[in-house]
Amino acid sequence: MKLLKEYYSHSFEVASDEVNIEILRMQDMQKSWQDHEMKIASNNASVKCGTQHAWLTILDDGRVVQKMPITLTLSVLKNVWVANKELKRNQTLASGMLRRNKQEINRNYSKYVFDDLDFSGKTQLARKLKKGMVLTKQMLSTKPDVK
Repeated sequence: MKLLKEYYSHSFEVASDEVNIEILRMQDMQKSWQDHEMKIASNNASVKCGTQHAWLTILDDGRVVQKMPITLTLSVLKNVWVANKELKRNQTLASGMLRRNKQEINRNYSKYVFDDLDFSGKTQLARKLKKGMVLTKQMLSTKPDVK
């Protein structure tokens, strides 16, 4: 479990205590591999939350001794942007409209906005947001130069 938490905390760029993992299925180890090097890998090119597979690779002097699949459910705590009040469609983003709030993300990780927002007046909301609603990438658009 420690190896999994380290792998996914590095992938999501969070502390290991902010990664929640539930192992759904894993083979029983036929013998103890405590004195061998172990690595975790994933087939996913990009990080994601939810149910997925990871591979536990056991190495002996750099050679692969055994490779086991692990089926797991993953969620992560990240700071997301949340609306402070009800916001209208096509409203230009300004500071004070949104705040950062740490929330558990258990699916659709790539749709959330984690970076700093552009409050220079060039970004607007593509849809209406209710108070407490989490901001996603599809809710933002570039303000047109000419209307």
